[in-house]
Amino acid sequence: MNTWPQVRLGEVTESMKNGIYKPASAYADDGYACLRMYNIDDGKLVWRDIKRMRLSRDELSEYRLLPGDLLVNRVNSRELVGKAAVIPVGLEPLVFESKNIRLRLLRDRADPKFINYQLLLNGRRHFAVNAQQVVGMASVNQKQLADFSIVLPPLDIQREAVAEIEKQFSRLDEAAASLKRTKANLKRYRAAVLKAAVEGKMLQTRKANEGDGSLPTGWKQETVKDSLQIIDYRGRTPPFSASGIPHLRSSNIRDGQIVWSNLAYVTEETYREYMTRGIPKEGDVLFTTEAPMGEAALVPRQKFSLAQRIMVLRPNPEFLTSHFLMIQLMSHQFQAKLSHRGTGSTVTGVSSRNFQPLSLVIPPLDEQQEIAAEVERRLSVIKELDASVEANLTRAERLRQATLQYAFSGRLL
Repeated sequence: MNTWPQVRLGEVTESMKNGIYKPASAYADDGYACLRMYNIDDGKLVWRDIKRMRLSRDELSEYRLLPGDLLVNRVNSRELVGKAAVIPVGLEPLVFESKNIRLRLLRDRADPKFINYQLLLNGRRHFAVNAQQVVGMASVNQKQLADFSIVLPPLDIQREAVAEIEKQFSRLDEAAASLKRTKANLKRYRAAVLKAAVEGKMLQTRKANEGDGSLPTGWKQETVKDSLQIIDYRGRTPPFSASGIPHLRSSNIRDGQIVWSNLAYVTEETYREYMTRGIPKEGDVLFTTEAPMGEAALVPRQKFSLAQRIMVLRPNPEFLTSHFLMIQLMSHQFQAKLSHRGTGSTVTGVSSRNFQPLSLVIPPLDEQQEIAAEVERRLSVIKELDASVEANLTRAERLRQATLQYAFSGRLL
């Protein structure tokens, strides 16, 4: 254990100030850059969606941010309130709006980055517990910020710790960036697999399409209307219960799978009352029509009820399999056609009427089965690799937290 003293943040603070509030009319393209709560993330300043504000010379002097100032979010959702960032050197003149607090530290006692890393480690958890609730948002005041407990070794030790933290973080950032590139490449490969499947380029026994837009020999096109039975549950939202039969909403269908979390439930009586348009059968396909539009998943053996924004698609078994239908619905080609049929000003959705004219490609049944088997093989490899990448990204984030914990216990140096 270290013997570093613990003090209140207020003891090493020269001044605190809440940001400026101005009406929307004060924002203008020729104003000063104004940092809002959205411009702080993960302990850093995020230079995006910058608003500009017209200010008088006195206001600029009063609310200007200087290099080394700490900017702390004082109003946000409960899990985000208290996030902070250090203002770096070399930026244009900056001011800050009312949902933030500026801390100007006593620089002969506290290194801003050393304090910021302590806020990154413990601040949000501390403020989430102690914040006041204000009209759906959480709020912290200057006193609560001043009372935040920090460790305070000598200034040279603070700077040495910051240098070591940043060296470790740089390595982790490089590793995380590499993992994210791998994740993006897997996503592109998945799209390429689905594209090849619906263009007839998946099977080695079939000659690749020459790219002239024609269908492979033996393939045909049919409309959704002529290929599927549609059971439309849009507009049917039953009353929920604390337990009972799982009730699937559009948010429970993602990336070709049903996500059995954040579920609602209905009683057996409600199920019988509302599921009157047709009971989904194993092998049917669930398709979301809104929020989000275009997600699909195979119907499982498990009993469930359905909400608005979901349709059940039942392919004609004489010429279309459920697995090949799924592949096609998830392909970029079909998603592009679907997006042109979507309507809505705030949330894009598709009605059954607009969905039915969309075209599907129909290979011979034996080819559909071969293609589906090959796609499943490749997607299972992609899924396994993606899970490994995600696990390593989680591990990298845990290592960041562990680095901070070691730093402020004196064990990192």
